[in-house]
Amino acid sequence: MEDDVKPIAEALTDAILETSRRRHQARLRRLKENHVDLAAPVGSTSLLSKKPMQLLRACLPDRLTVRELIEHTTEQGLRDAASRLEQCARCPKRGGACAGADREGRRPEWTAVRPTVGTSGMQWSDCQRWRMYVIDQTMLRSGFPDRLVPKGFDDFAPEDPRDAQTLQHCRMFVEHFYHVLANEGGIALHGGVGAGKTHLAVATARELLARKLVRSVRFWDCTELLACLRNEADDVRVKALHHARSAGLLVLDDVGSHKTTDWVREQLGMVINHRWRKQLPMIVTSNDALEASAASLGERTVSRLMDATVYLPLVGRDRRLPAR
Repeated sequence: MEDDVKPIAEALTDAILETSRRRHQARLRRLKENHVDLAAPVGSTSLLSKKPMQLLRACLPDRLTVRELIEHTTEQGLRDAASRLEQCARCPKRGGACAGADREGRRPEWTAVRPTVGTSGMQWSDCQRWRMYVIDQTMLRSGFPDRLVPKGFDDFAPEDPRDAQTLQHCRMFVEHFYHVLANEGGIALHGGVGAGKTHLAVATARELLARKLVRSVRFWDCTELLACLRNEADDVRVKALHHARSAGLLVLDDVGSHKTTDWVREQLGMVINHRWRKQLPMIVTSNDALEASAASLGERTVSRLMDATVYLPLVGRDRRLPAR
């Protein structure tokens, strides 16, 4: 059976290649009739003068000749590439112009000439802006503050050696995520108002997402989480509790800034205790050291939180205020 199928497949391939070869020859003849120098660089001709073909210039090698372009591309391939580059030109800094298109997150680029006749010299490659766009959208849907979503490690400029050490530890947390998670747990960032705790927490979560080290993330300001858990609507309360307990990574911001009641200690203790038992990573920020949070969280919860995180201090000034 295979012996019968193989000749048919070869015949179809030969027919397709012959059709492509004839089309390319016809294109070359038309160009010759219009007195186009086939040996001239594409950039010196009017071949790509029409919009959106002008956008293709940036994707093509400087010394690419007209003959090479015609012989190793198809007209449809060039049109598709030009159409996509129009979307790329409209794309915002973080990506997303091609959302919903047939080739999301892919942009055209010229590749080395392939030996097979009729194979396009344009190929589709992954777009870095699209990756950033996907991460941004994931973080926004996961409750991260709009203002801080784009922030990364490189945006954090430590002014104190101790802050530099904390930044380095956050980087190492990402680099050796599984090892640190198994031996040390998560991170507890402690410092004054505006010291950069939330910035580093967001940057760490962003890097973990970018490297696909966590399957999901959830950001909760502690006060907002408690407000959702206090909501009378069952679906709001259950959804908030589920996200806080089960997210691949939980960022719990401003622990200890809330009012203290037995109910508050019970709710936060339930979330932290669940993640401690399941060894799920947490990044916690607070103005006070964890030892000082016993009144607001309860000694049992603080003990487990300290066991599940590494304490990292930030001692710098309030970054939201102008430097003096």
